[in-house]
Amino acid sequence: MDLGSGFGFGLDLGLQGSLHERSWIGLFVKNINSPEMGSTLSAQRLPRSVAIGLGYEPYYGLTTNFVIYQKIGSEKTQYRAGLEYRIGPWLVLRTGVNTEPNRIGFGFGIEKWGILADYAYISHPLLPETHQFSLGYSFRKNEK
Repeated sequence: MDLGSGFGFGLDLGLQGSLHERSWIGLFVKNINSPEMGSTLSAQRLPRSVAIGLGYEPYYGLTTNFVIYQKIGSEKTQYRAGLEYRIGPWLVLRTGVNTEPNRIGFGFGIEKWGILADYAYISHPLLPETHQFSLGYSFRKNEK
């Protein structure tokens, strides 16, 4: 099934704070600027959402997390859980699951000189698989 393609630019904001030495809480707001995809006649706004999550690092290299995710204006709430395992100083493997719809994902991240590059594969019960890529920069110093 050919679903076509499209382009949009969304602005996101995330905050994270430490609860204790190896645990933290975070808040993430997605598509603050209400971006649109499609042509003038068929333009659709991308959904805005809010997520709050908890994370725990039982030992260096293994991170666990749990997130409650809500689309603004929707009655359905998603619950997400994931694991992240650091293979070396610059390579991270990730996997996770979520509800509504039930999906599984896996991927990897590369962190070198403050530059972050990520790839993820995500399944879906109805739509084709999704391949996601991201690039970023970290302003924090690597303390580990």
